[in-house]
Amino acid sequence: MDTSNTSIQTPFFVIFRLKSPADMQALLRDIPPLLPQVAEAADTIGTVHFARFVVLGDTALGFASVFDGEFRDYIMDFAKGLGPAFDMLFSHTVDPPPTPVARNAEAFVEWSKAHMLEPVIFYSGYPTLRVQDIKALAAGA
Repeated sequence: MDTSNTSIQTPFFVIFRLKSPADMQALLRDIPPLLPQVAEAADTIGTVHFARFVVLGDTALGFASVFDGEFRDYIMDFAKGLGPAFDMLFSHTVDPPPTPVARNAEAFVEWSKAHMLEPVIFYSGYPTLRVQDIKALAAGA
């Protein structure tokens, strides 16, 4: 779905196919402690409206986010800011891109583009506001 005419925000959704249920259990143990690093990176990047991981069964983990700007820039920012976290995630993933992600950022962009699922519908309650606009409005409230 092309959201360029209705929103400056872009949805991103990808499913990580995991090697085994044991890999899911390892990720469920290893991802939560990364929350402070993920939050700091997202704040530094400054274009992430939200991001979340969702368990989709014993061997599938979904990642959903909404961001401002260009897809390539968004994924490159993640490669720079959260490369080691994605390296850990990809160590449990079937057919991952080359790691370390930070040194293979273009491959990470291509993998992300190839695995991205397009939404059937994308709605935003504030389609013309960027993350920085929202933060500025919240600071002035």
